[in-house]
Amino acid sequence: MKTTDEGYINKNNQKNLGYRGMSETHNNQKFFEMECLDCGHKYMANGCDVWLRKCPNCQDNSNVLRLCIQKKRFFYK
Repeated sequence: MKTTDEGYINKNNQKNLGYRGMSETHNNQKFFEMECLDCGHKYMANGCDVWLRKCPNCQDNSNVLRLCIQKKRFFYK
């Protein structure tokens, strides 16, 4: 499966929901909708970034542990 295929899940647990018909971005890349499988947040990513994207909602720039709730279970980020 290619990273730009709908349904692709990268190593950071981000799922590619597919191309959304938006205008092209740098280096002729297109926007793809992504969904974080940890928190459910949806956001857009360039096609060349799909394989490495992390959820902007879950990212924490400090060294503080974050407690997240997903599907009635707890896990640490």
